[in-house]
Amino acid sequence: MIKEKLLIVEKQLKSKLEEIRATHKHRGNSGSVTESVVRQFLREYLPPYNRVGEGEIIDLDENISTQLDIIITNEYHPYLNDLKEPGLFIIEGVASAGEVKTNLNSNDVDTLIQSCIKYKTLAPLIPNIKADIHPKLKRKLKRTPTLTKGSDII
Repeated sequence: MIKEKLLIVEKQLKSKLEEIRATHKHRGNSGSVTESVVRQFLREYLPPYNRVGEGEIIDLDENISTQLDIIITNEYHPYLNDLKEPGLFIIEGVASAGEVKTNLNSNDVDTLIQSCIKYKTLAPLIPNIKADIHPKLKRKLKRTPTLTKGSDII
């Protein structure tokens, strides 16, 4: 039953993409419409706490990613925009990000790699277990509390 459902969903998505290719000859138009279809697909099938948008991602040091076609937030991301147009997303609230390409050539691959590197260099203030600790948080953690008489922590 699940397998049949997934096959139907796959056919629907492929049909939409074929329609886009047949309708839009301009690469930019077909790309924008394809991105929109993929975002809508993700909105339909991801849990409700994962919001899907597009735009840029920023960290505490104001480093900004390149423009990203797909940004999936986690449940901690504040509602900063209505997702109808490109927005700014906070790295701590981003679960995943990606690009959508209707055509891919070697120049696009280089650009995508640079975009991935820029995204991966963004430093969340509160890292996950696998990530390195953000420098500003590291400075705060280096301050060890000092005990004095009466057990006050200074």
